Amino acid sequence: MTAYERKKELYREYVKELCETSGGKYSEVDADSNFEEYINSSTAKWINIIDSSTEDDIFAGFIIIGKDYPNKHPLSNYSVAEAFVEKKYRGKGLCYNTFKPYLDRHPGIWSLLVFSENTEARTYWQNLFVKASGYRLVDSVIDNGSEREDCRLVLFLYSNEV
Repeated sequence: MTAYERKKELYREYVKELCETSGGKYSEVDADSNFEEYINSSTAKWINIIDSSTEDDIFAGFIIIGKDYPNKHPLSNYSVAEAFVEKKYRGKGLCYNTFKPYLDRHPGIWSLLVFSENTEARTYWQNLFVKASGYRLVDSVIDNGSEREDCRLVLFLYSNEV
C-alpha cells in the first residue's frame, strides 16, 4: 500500500468515527472528496503520525495543519484542521510526540474546532496545548455555522504569546 492509499484509508476511518460520535451519516464519497481537497491543498500541511515501536514504522495517523483553513479564527496564525490516530495505536503518545515539536517550532495563536459534546477531545487538546506546551486558552466560542441543529462545534484559541 502506498503512503497516499494509507492516508486515504486513515482519513476514511477518521470521517467514519467522526460521524458515529456526532450522529452524522457517513459518506465515503464525501470523505474521499474532503481527503482530495486536503491532500491537494497548497495551504494545508499533512503531518504523518508514525509508530516506531516495532521493526517497521507504521503509519498510524495524521495531523493536518491549515494555515488558511476556512474555519480558523481571524486572529489565529495556525489551525489544527484535522487530527486522527487509528484506535489500536492510541494511548501511546504518538499524536503528542509528533505534534509537540511542530507546535514548539510554530509559536503564536492556534485555533481548532471540537464537537461540543466530545469531552474526550476537548480534554486531550487542552492538555496538549496548556500542560505540555505552555499555551493558554484565550477564547472559546460556540460555532453556529454548522448546518445541523444537533451538532455544535466549539472553536478554541490557544496562545503562547505574552
